[in-house]
Amino acid sequence: DFFNTNSACYVGIADSEWGYAEKEQEVQNAIGNGAVVCIYSNRVNYVLGLKGPSVSIGQEGASAITAVHMSRLAIEDHWPSGEKKGGHISTTGIGIGSYFLLANRTLSLQTAAGDLNPVGRCFSFDATALGTARGEGTAGLILKPYTKMVDGQKAVVETGSPPVGLLCSTSTNCSAVDASIRAPHGPALQEIMCSALEEAQVSPLDVDCVEVQGEG
Repeated sequence: DFFNTNSACYVGIADSEWGYAEKEQEVQNAIGNGAVVCIYSNRVNYVLGLKGPSVSIGQEGASAITAVHMSRLAIEDHWPSGEKKGGHISTTGIGIGSYFLLANRTLSLQTAAGDLNPVGRCFSFDATALGTARGEGTAGLILKPYTKMVDGQKAVVETGSPPVGLLCSTSTNCSAVDASIRAPHGPALQEIMCSALEEAQVSPLDVDCVEVQGEG
Protein backbone atom coordinates (compact mmCIF):
# COMPACT_ATOMS: atom_id res chain seq x y z
CA ASP A 1 0.00 0.00 0.00
CA PHE A 2 1.61 3.24 -1.18
CA PHE A 3 -1.09 5.66 -0.07
CA ASN A 4 0.20 8.57 2.03
CA THR A 5 3.81 7.28 1.96
CA ASN A 6 6.92 9.15 0.89
CA SER A 7 7.39 6.84 -2.10
CA ALA A 8 9.29 8.32 -5.04
CA CYS A 9 8.02 8.15 -8.61
CA TYR A 10 10.15 8.70 -11.70
CA VAL A 11 8.56 8.35 -15.14
CA GLY A 12 10.70 8.07 -18.25
CA ILE A 13 8.82 9.66 -21.12
CA ALA A 14 10.75 11.12 -24.03
CA ASP A 15 7.81 12.89 -25.63
CA SER A 16 4.06 13.29 -25.44
CA GLU A 17 1.96 13.12 -28.60
CA TRP A 18 -1.28 13.84 -26.75
CA GLY A 19 -1.30 17.45 -27.88
CA TYR A 20 -1.20 16.37 -31.54
CA ALA A 21 -3.72 13.53 -31.36
CA GLU A 22 -7.21 13.86 -32.79
CA LYS A 23 -9.76 14.21 -29.98
CA GLU A 24 -13.46 14.52 -29.50
CA GLN A 25 -14.80 18.01 -28.86
CA GLU A 26 -15.70 17.31 -25.22
CA VAL A 27 -12.09 16.63 -24.19
CA GLN A 28 -10.49 19.60 -25.93
CA ASN A 29 -10.12 21.42 -22.60
CA ALA A 30 -7.83 18.63 -21.33
CA ILE A 31 -5.17 19.09 -24.02
CA GLY A 32 -2.99 21.33 -21.82
CA ASN A 33 -2.48 18.89 -18.94
CA GLY A 34 -2.12 15.93 -21.28
CA ALA A 35 0.52 17.56 -23.47
CA VAL A 36 2.85 18.67 -20.64
CA VAL A 37 5.40 15.91 -19.99
CA CYS A 38 5.91 16.79 -16.31
CA ILE A 39 2.30 15.89 -15.51
CA TYR A 40 2.83 12.17 -16.19
CA SER A 41 4.76 11.45 -12.99
CA ASN A 42 2.52 13.87 -11.06
CA ARG A 43 -0.53 11.92 -12.18
CA VAL A 44 0.89 8.68 -10.72
CA ASN A 45 1.52 10.40 -7.39
CA TYR A 46 -1.98 11.89 -7.46
CA VAL A 47 -3.75 8.59 -8.20
CA LEU A 48 -1.73 6.47 -5.74
CA GLY A 49 -1.44 9.12 -3.03
CA LEU A 50 2.37 9.28 -3.07
CA LYS A 51 4.05 12.10 -1.12
CA GLY A 52 7.62 11.58 -2.31
CA PRO A 53 9.50 13.04 -5.30
CA SER A 54 7.61 13.07 -8.59
CA VAL A 55 9.77 13.61 -11.68
CA SER A 56 9.30 13.01 -15.40
CA ILE A 57 12.52 12.24 -17.29
CA GLY A 58 13.17 12.76 -21.00
CA GLN A 59 16.27 10.89 -22.20
CA GLU A 60 14.95 9.52 -25.51
CA GLY A 61 15.65 5.76 -25.60
CA ALA A 62 17.25 5.86 -22.13
CA SER A 63 14.28 7.51 -20.39
CA ALA A 64 12.89 4.38 -18.71
CA ILE A 65 16.22 2.99 -17.50
CA THR A 66 17.19 6.44 -16.17
CA ALA A 67 13.89 6.53 -14.26
CA VAL A 68 14.79 3.20 -12.66
CA HIS A 69 18.26 4.54 -11.81
CA MET A 70 16.79 7.61 -10.09
CA SER A 71 14.25 5.47 -8.22
CA ARG A 72 17.04 3.31 -6.93
CA LEU A 73 19.02 6.32 -5.67
CA ALA A 74 15.91 7.70 -3.94
CA ILE A 75 15.52 4.69 -1.63
CA GLU A 76 19.15 4.09 -0.64
CA ASP A 77 20.68 5.55 2.51
CA HIS A 78 24.13 5.74 0.92
CA TRP A 79 25.62 6.85 -2.37
CA PRO A 80 27.20 4.31 -4.76
CA SER A 81 30.60 5.41 -3.40
CA GLY A 82 29.55 4.17 0.06
CA GLU A 83 29.22 7.64 1.55
CA LYS A 84 26.20 8.12 3.80
CA LYS A 85 23.43 10.08 2.11
CA GLY A 86 21.68 12.89 3.92
CA GLY A 87 18.33 14.49 3.27
CA HIS A 88 15.17 12.82 2.03
CA ILE A 89 15.17 9.01 1.70
CA SER A 90 12.08 7.40 0.18
CA THR A 91 10.61 4.14 1.45
CA THR A 92 9.77 2.91 -2.05
CA GLY A 93 10.94 3.85 -5.53
CA ILE A 94 8.76 3.48 -8.61
CA GLY A 95 10.48 3.64 -12.00
CA ILE A 96 8.23 3.71 -15.06
CA GLY A 97 8.79 3.95 -18.81
CA SER A 98 5.95 4.93 -21.12
CA TYR A 99 5.44 5.84 -24.76
CA PHE A 100 2.37 5.75 -26.99
CA LEU A 101 1.97 6.47 -30.69
CA LEU A 102 -1.00 8.83 -30.72
CA ALA A 103 -0.42 10.98 -33.79
CA ASN A 104 1.04 10.79 -37.30
CA ARG A 105 3.16 13.89 -36.75
CA THR A 106 6.18 12.15 -35.19
CA LEU A 107 6.17 9.34 -37.74
CA SER A 108 6.00 11.85 -40.59
CA LEU A 109 8.89 13.90 -39.22
CA GLN A 110 11.10 10.86 -38.64
CA THR A 111 10.29 9.45 -42.06
CA ALA A 112 11.25 12.75 -43.68
CA ALA A 113 14.52 12.73 -41.71
CA GLY A 114 15.32 9.19 -42.89
CA ASP A 115 15.33 7.74 -39.36
CA LEU A 116 12.76 4.98 -39.97
CA ASN A 117 13.25 1.77 -41.92
CA PRO A 118 10.96 1.79 -44.99
CA VAL A 119 9.79 -1.79 -44.31
CA GLY A 120 8.78 -1.04 -40.72
CA ARG A 121 11.32 -3.29 -39.02
CA CYS A 122 14.63 -2.70 -37.24
CA PHE A 123 17.36 -5.01 -38.57
CA SER A 124 19.87 -4.56 -35.76
CA PHE A 125 23.30 -6.20 -36.26
CA ASP A 126 22.41 -6.95 -39.89
CA ALA A 127 23.97 -5.62 -43.09
CA THR A 128 20.51 -4.59 -44.29
CA ALA A 129 19.93 -2.24 -41.34
CA LEU A 130 18.44 0.97 -42.67
CA GLY A 131 16.75 2.78 -39.81
CA THR A 132 14.62 2.19 -36.74
CA ALA A 133 11.05 1.06 -36.13
CA ARG A 134 8.96 2.66 -33.41
CA GLY A 135 7.04 0.80 -30.74
CA GLU A 136 4.84 1.67 -27.79
CA GLY A 137 4.08 0.41 -24.30
CA THR A 138 4.32 1.02 -20.57
CA ALA A 139 6.21 -0.90 -17.89
CA GLY A 140 7.48 -0.19 -14.40
CA LEU A 141 9.48 -1.51 -11.46
CA ILE A 142 8.73 -1.14 -7.75
CA LEU A 143 11.98 -0.91 -5.78
CA LYS A 144 12.51 -1.35 -2.05
CA PRO A 145 15.80 -1.21 -0.12
CA TYR A 146 17.52 -4.59 0.17
CA THR A 147 20.44 -3.37 2.29
CA LYS A 148 21.19 -0.50 4.65
CA MET A 149 24.41 0.79 6.18
CA VAL A 150 25.01 -0.38 9.76
CA ASP A 151 28.30 0.61 11.41
CA GLY A 152 29.83 1.22 8.00
CA GLN A 153 28.77 -2.17 6.64
CA LYS A 154 25.86 -3.20 4.42
CA ALA A 155 23.18 -5.21 6.23
CA VAL A 156 20.17 -6.93 4.65
CA VAL A 157 16.81 -5.29 5.39
CA GLU A 158 14.33 -7.82 6.79
CA THR A 159 11.02 -7.43 4.97
CA GLY A 160 9.34 -10.76 5.71
CA SER A 161 9.05 -11.71 2.04
CA PRO A 162 11.70 -12.73 -0.50
CA PRO A 163 12.51 -10.27 -3.30
CA VAL A 164 11.37 -10.99 -6.83
CA GLY A 165 14.77 -9.88 -8.09
CA LEU A 166 17.84 -7.88 -7.09
CA LEU A 167 19.05 -4.70 -8.73
CA CYS A 168 22.74 -4.86 -7.87
CA SER A 169 23.80 -1.53 -9.38
CA THR A 170 22.91 1.19 -11.86
CA SER A 171 25.01 3.86 -13.50
CA THR A 172 24.64 6.84 -15.82
CA ASN A 173 27.07 9.05 -17.70
CA CYS A 174 27.42 11.26 -20.77
CA SER A 175 29.91 11.17 -23.64
CA ALA A 176 30.41 14.97 -23.54
CA VAL A 177 32.20 16.11 -26.74
CA ASP A 178 31.84 13.58 -29.57
CA ALA A 179 31.45 13.36 -33.34
CA SER A 180 27.85 14.50 -32.94
CA ILE A 181 25.39 14.93 -30.08
CA ARG A 182 23.62 11.66 -31.02
CA ALA A 183 26.62 9.51 -31.96
CA PRO A 184 27.47 6.53 -29.68
CA HIS A 185 30.76 6.97 -27.82
CA GLY A 186 32.75 3.78 -27.21
CA PRO A 187 34.89 4.99 -24.27
CA ALA A 188 31.82 6.36 -22.44
CA LEU A 189 30.01 3.04 -22.89
CA GLN A 190 33.04 1.18 -21.53
CA GLU A 191 33.24 3.50 -18.53
CA ILE A 192 29.59 3.08 -17.58
CA MET A 193 29.73 -0.72 -17.84
CA CYS A 194 32.89 -0.88 -15.74
CA SER A 195 31.31 1.45 -13.16
CA ALA A 196 28.18 -0.69 -12.85
CA LEU A 197 30.17 -3.93 -12.57
CA GLU A 198 32.51 -2.45 -9.96
CA GLU A 199 29.67 -1.26 -7.74
CA ALA A 200 27.86 -4.60 -8.05
CA GLN A 201 31.14 -6.41 -7.31
CA VAL A 202 30.52 -8.63 -10.32
CA SER A 203 33.24 -9.84 -12.67
CA PRO A 204 32.60 -9.46 -16.41
CA LEU A 205 33.31 -13.20 -16.64
CA ASP A 206 30.26 -13.88 -14.45
CA VAL A 207 27.81 -12.08 -16.75
CA ASP A 208 25.66 -14.68 -18.51
CA CYS A 209 23.24 -12.48 -20.44
CA VAL A 210 23.30 -8.91 -21.75
CA GLU A 211 20.39 -6.93 -23.19
CA VAL A 212 21.70 -4.44 -25.71
CA GLN A 213 20.26 -1.50 -27.61
CA GLY A 214 20.26 -1.81 -31.38
CA GLU A 215 18.68 1.00 -33.37
CA GLY A 216 19.37 -0.41 -36.83
